[in-house]
Amino acid sequence: MASSVPPSLEQDSTAGRDPALQLPFELFSEILLLSIDEGLNVETTVKRPLVLSQVSQHWRSVSLSTLRLWSRLHLQITRSKATRHASLVETWLTRSDSCPLQLHILWDEEVSSMSHPVLQAIVQHSDRWQRILLHLPTTAFPSLAPIKGHLLILTELSLGSNDFSRLTLDMFETAPMLRSFESINLSPLDLSLPWAQLSTIPIVSISIPECLEIQRRCPRLQNGTFILTFQFHSSLQGFDIDIRTPFIRSITFVSSPWSTFLDINLLLERCTYPQLVDLQMCDFRVPPRAQLPSFLARSPNLRSLDLRRVALSSEDLIACLQSVPNLVSLKLVENSGTGNFFTRDFLVAMMFSLQSAAGDGDTAYAGSSSSNYLVPHLKHLEIFISPSDSVVPLGSFVTMVESRCGLGTGNQLTSVHLWMKNLNMVYEVLGTERAEDVQERIFKLQDEGVDVTLGDFSPSSYDHHVSVM
Repeated sequence: MASSVPPSLEQDSTAGRDPALQLPFELFSEILLLSIDEGLNVETTVKRPLVLSQVSQHWRSVSLSTLRLWSRLHLQITRSKATRHASLVETWLTRSDSCPLQLHILWDEEVSSMSHPVLQAIVQHSDRWQRILLHLPTTAFPSLAPIKGHLLILTELSLGSNDFSRLTLDMFETAPMLRSFESINLSPLDLSLPWAQLSTIPIVSISIPECLEIQRRCPRLQNGTFILTFQFHSSLQGFDIDIRTPFIRSITFVSSPWSTFLDINLLLERCTYPQLVDLQMCDFRVPPRAQLPSFLARSPNLRSLDLRRVALSSEDLIACLQSVPNLVSLKLVENSGTGNFFTRDFLVAMMFSLQSAAGDGDTAYAGSSSSNYLVPHLKHLEIFISPSDSVVPLGSFVTMVESRCGLGTGNQLTSVHLWMKNLNMVYEVLGTERAEDVQERIFKLQDEGVDVTLGDFSPSSYDHHVSVM
């Protein structure tokens, strides 16, 4: 077992050439820890600690005495390398001594075995589990049974599998410090968990009834992410659960790739989040116009709204924005083919008042009193669009930005970004004179201190990712 006593500064073959010899032990140890502070992966939890321990005798002495360096491990285990992986795990568990453990263990092989030497090793140290991700065949989860009642410091748990089998587990039922639970392709309602404690829940592959039931079980939920599907894993028969969760501040609803025609209205009509601050919705092709405005109106504290590929017309979007007068940040990704919101009507509705011609054929528009402006406190606006064959109203866009940056009220936009595919083609359609006018007006706004961007984008620039570990 590695000693926690700082090593002596004995000279080795690097004497006179290694600046680390001049550093106090505590400082050098912190530097080593900073070198791995980039998330949990094979590079930062296996390769880099080994490299650091092999630079010199002094580096090895300090690294072996830095117990936290060995308390993190990301490992993709296989049956063919079972002995080697088990030896590596035993080494890390020994070198980390009594430190809380952060483990990512992934076993994706198609197997019928119920255990693995790596699982057997980490189970013996479950009293040190703090942040744990286990992605295993469902047949392997029962081998974790000995951890039941020995999860005193577990705070974050992620369970996943690739085989979508039903699985009943109770070994995580008692975990007094657990606050975050992530489920990937499992039926979470089959798991015995301390639901009432949980404040953060990302769930991948869950039906709308299950989503409602989980929220009912988690009265202290603050942050939720739900990847919704048509699958009905649970025994719930209807949508007769009304949810009012007073602590939720951030919620994300995503339609899974194979459930793009899922009707989110069935969920929105049942949920009320009075303290909601951040809302994100992604990939819903069934228009949520029936319930979204009233749902938003029940969240008076909403500050950030992110709608990605949600089927909304400009009229639908305007109705939604009328329900969120305190909004500060708005991000919109157009759902090409099922909802095109980026129209002249939308841009005119967003204007405060006009101080110049719209630049693309629009007539001057006089805004109403400031109390009736759409989202009057908006400071950050980001829009992604896929332009059709028609002329994109860039002139109206710039006019809208100018109007919201020139009132001197302190509530004007400070950052505006419009991203579109084939920007050069859009400029060609506009013609040289109008394209230059748009660019000159954007440069003027930038000179006045407004962060304005007009540019191309790729799908990767707005893809959604779900993870908490």
